[in-house]
Amino acid sequence: MSLFFKIKTLFFVLFLSVSSLGLAQQDVAEIEIVHFSNGPYAAGSSVSVHINPKGIYSFDNEFSLVVSDVGGDFNANTQILASVSEFYTNLLVSNFPDNLLTGDYKLRIIASSGFIAGDIDGTISSGDYGEISVDTPLFNLTENQHTSNISLISAIETNDITFECLDNEVNPSIGSYTVASGGTTSSISGNDRYIFINSDVSILDDISVRLINIDDGSIQVIQITPNSSGYFFQIPNNLEIGTYNFEISENFESTYYNIMSFSLIWKSNAASLDPQNNFQMCTGEFYTFNISDDYNDGIGRNYRGSYYVIDWGDGSSEEYTHAYVLYSNQFSHIFNSPSCNIE
Repeated sequence: MSLFFKIKTLFFVLFLSVSSLGLAQQDVAEIEIVHFSNGPYAAGSSVSVHINPKGIYSFDNEFSLVVSDVGGDFNANTQILASVSEFYTNLLVSNFPDNLLTGDYKLRIIASSGFIAGDIDGTISSGDYGEISVDTPLFNLTENQHTSNISLISAIETNDITFECLDNEVNPSIGSYTVASGGTTSSISGNDRYIFINSDVSILDDISVRLINIDDGSIQVIQITPNSSGYFFQIPNNLEIGTYNFEISENFESTYYNIMSFSLIWKSNAASLDPQNNFQMCTGEFYTFNISDDYNDGIGRNYRGSYYVIDWGDGSSEEYTHAYVLYSNQFSHIFNSPSCNIE
């Protein structure tokens, strides 16, 4: 989904493309675990880790979810449960392998290419990028074997305004990238706010839904209603622009849990480009633009998985991640075509 922002001057056209796939001002990468339910789990059951990657990551970054050896060490028997090639994600979902032994384990979230140190310039390739990781606390894997999965149904459609990607195995999501400043989830029609859950749990008290705000870490319990085919709940109608995760938890006889999650991405696609000097340009001279990171008038309310393409109109272009633009939002270019003293 893209928004094109265009400025025309005498001899060039500048395009700012915002491709939407928060507001992180820091440059050095780190991964915050916002929420993790520490089980116990069973072999085959689903697990979710809710994260908030901070700082700058390269375009070729990959997030991975890794399970440790028995005992919590990451040695020869570690296994990659899931991976996604993105420079930002707020959720990782997977299933534990059937061959895991009973015992205590940890999960590790790894980013392959986060900014560590050095100078950052417009190419994003300078400076040192490397592996960033964080571990969950120990949790127990019981001797049980889980064989079923939670499935979710949403009436939200994929169109120019909203999207529905619940079939994504690693970071399923629904939402919108085009929310106006001050907009809330009240703009979603009542029927479209329903999420239907197909579950093997037959007792209402054994299934729960929590809403996790990735931006501030707050958690609230969402009411569930049973129906003939399972359960359903409603997305609250007062959620402001932000990134939210819903965690659906099944409790099997108080022995182990099966946990599925998805994201509600409720963000904007604002683009604001302002010249630092006037529009008259001369050959061989720098022309400087600022991209506003203000929440109301700039890109501050855009999704952190957004990236920005600047086409300078002279055959050259540059790409930047959202976190990079928030950290260093001034861009310069030398034009080779004359633009001053021309009638």
